[in-house]
Amino acid sequence: ATTATRSDCGESSLGDSASSLSDASSITQEESDVTSSVKQSENDQSLRNEWTIPGLRRSAIQEFMAWAFFAKDLHHLSPEESQGVKDCISCLCEATGLVGEEEDTQVEDGSKCAKSKAPHYVPRRMSLENVGARHRPWITYGWISFSQFVKRRLVLPLMGFKKVTASSVPLIAWYRPAATETSSSEVCLFFHGIAPAGLLLYLPMVQGIFASQRQSVLLFENPSISCQFGGSNFKALREEETAIGVSEILKSVQISPEKQPLTLMGHSFGSCPITWILRRRNDPRFFQKYRFEHVVLLDPVTLLLSEPTVMAKFLYDRSNSKLLLVSSELFTEFYLRRNFAWYNSEIWLEDFCPPQKQVASPSTIDIPGKGSDNSAHQDSPNRWTIVLSGKDEIVPSPVVHDHVLFLKQRSTELDLKCDVLYLPNAKHGHCIAFPQIWSRIQSILFPKS
Repeated sequence: ATTATRSDCGESSLGDSASSLSDASSITQEESDVTSSVKQSENDQSLRNEWTIPGLRRSAIQEFMAWAFFAKDLHHLSPEESQGVKDCISCLCEATGLVGEEEDTQVEDGSKCAKSKAPHYVPRRMSLENVGARHRPWITYGWISFSQFVKRRLVLPLMGFKKVTASSVPLIAWYRPAATETSSSEVCLFFHGIAPAGLLLYLPMVQGIFASQRQSVLLFENPSISCQFGGSNFKALREEETAIGVSEILKSVQISPEKQPLTLMGHSFGSCPITWILRRRNDPRFFQKYRFEHVVLLDPVTLLLSEPTVMAKFLYDRSNSKLLLVSSELFTEFYLRRNFAWYNSEIWLEDFCPPQKQVASPSTIDIPGKGSDNSAHQDSPNRWTIVLSGKDEIVPSPVVHDHVLFLKQRSTELDLKCDVLYLPNAKHGHCIAFPQIWSRIQSILFPKS
């Protein structure tokens, strides 16, 4: 009887379970139908939200991403890289709904028509495009070569500079020690911008700012952006080679890392080598032992370089005759389009700002041997000075100015010690041409006690 009861109970339990499973299956099927309808609705909604820009082809987006992420032509990508481009396009579509037009169009019988001849967008791929240099007569390079000869043999030696060369890379600098030993605690490293004859146009400003010789000065030459003829110009230095050369020259002139902090100053493109140096400030092969006291950026192109303004105006805008005179020069075009990685040359000020100190709490008290949150920023520059020209033809100065002020307003989060000298009526390069601006820069470099 007990067995039968158990059997009956067992059958009853199995029957109840089967009934429950049947009900659950029914519910699951209903939920699945609801989920499918929701997904279908979402798909329909996403399809309705998809949009395109007339003339923007899918292949153009693929070509741009292949260059932006891998610095290659689309047909040179590996299978993994090609899949990465496809994933990026999928993410772009999911995030924004943007899709590119197909190059081929379908007709009623299913065949494909020829490629449309309608106007369409072509991606700007700076380092893969043809060099768009314009002819310069030989007399132009002859004049620049003569100017370089006079500068190196006469002007710089008369100003007290001596030539210094890196040992392993073809980098040249000119060094002038401070007037007295007591004032030699700081050393200023200056990097010029794109200009005919390179340093020559900057020497009046250098003499005007450092006339008192209160700082030791190192002037670095970059022949690749000096519009000068020479076989070595087609062997431009890369970022790491530039950093190696700078570190070797610092050792050659016996700059003491412990006693002589560095001031980095650069105009226009000269702010790019400063970026390369600061990125390697923790590398024991380069500048780990050196202390960077002050960074001075004059008309810098490195701030917000990821915005299209600087590159579009300098390399693609042919309406400005002043810029065209310099940007279309053969060696400048070759350097910017074949040897310059813009994505390695942008300065983000947030990366060099230590977090603002807070009241100590059990979670913020430093533990011996563990280090604090500020340890990564201890070797960052103590001061920044940014000089902007309000009517700059290359740098989007108003946008950069607002960006820096925004960072300064975040005083509760970042400890940014940055002075901004905004010249509303000045144009690009005015800071190296007008003595009244030199005096203002000098007062920032050498504040009165």
